[in-house]
Amino acid sequence: MIFEDGYIPDLVQAEEALKTGTVSDREKVLAEAKGFDDAGKIPPVMEWSQFYHYIQQLPDPENLKWWEGVNASKFFTPSQGSRPNCAGFAMANASLIRTLLQIKNEFSEQVPQKFNPMGTWQASKNGSTRGGQTISAIADAGRKIGNCLALDLGHYSDTQSFRELEEKELENAARHQIGISLYDGPKEEIPEILFTLCRKGYSAIVGNCTAVKDGRIRDANGVETVEVSSQRWAHATAFGGFQNVGGTEYIFWINSHGEIYPAEDGSPAFGGWMTMETLRKFIQGQFFDLCAVVYSEADFSRNIDPTLNPWK
Repeated sequence: MIFEDGYIPDLVQAEEALKTGTVSDREKVLAEAKGFDDAGKIPPVMEWSQFYHYIQQLPDPENLKWWEGVNASKFFTPSQGSRPNCAGFAMANASLIRTLLQIKNEFSEQVPQKFNPMGTWQASKNGSTRGGQTISAIADAGRKIGNCLALDLGHYSDTQSFRELEEKELENAARHQIGISLYDGPKEEIPEILFTLCRKGYSAIVGNCTAVKDGRIRDANGVETVEVSSQRWAHATAFGGFQNVGGTEYIFWINSHGEIYPAEDGSPAFGGWMTMETLRKFIQGQFFDLCAVVYSEADFSRNIDPTLNPWK
């Protein structure tokens, strides 16, 4: 498989690291895995078993449609364009969704900001704009660098290039770091895990090889869903959002290929609802990587664009 879409599976990168005698992206991240008692400037990597056990005990939040009451177009960039930086978009989208869910369900006083995914993605690649990225590496960049602001780098364009980030840009990005947890269990458990994450108000960064069709299909419950196709890609996307309609559960999937999933339910047109059945098909393929966004930090005491506050 040629990884032209921008997602490099952790397993593929680990095999290359083994050949060159280097440490794989995943090994680097997991070497820093700790529990919930870690406190410091950089958010921790949380051990999966401890994190997942914790969230299973939590009550289900009521407000899981993060776009309700928010003009999502103010915060999200729908398309990555011609750059293979889907991993950067997936991380930025999952970070922002987690922030919005924290505001809705945890009474956080955070004020969302629009990110420019190019900054952190390019920094995670040592300044390169060529080739893809692993889920482990982009998640670790979100943890250590944070999310770069459109206020600093300008609105995203696939022609941009930031070989170096200025001190102010890095300082502001660090206010938008994320805590992460890498899934390390069997693949067949991923669908239930993703539904649990979304049901509990969390978001996730994923990489997979089974493509999704353009557009949505209205199912028997009247929910406008996305469906997988027979095509293959090597692509990173995000999940966050949940609803139960007529006894059927749905989670919301977020892509970066533009507003090609229009719907009448008010949800963003750059993603769509997935059922458990569709998700089981989505994870099929040779590779699948999953990283949960445990929390999204946000010190918005400075450099806030007041026009982006959706709560006023």
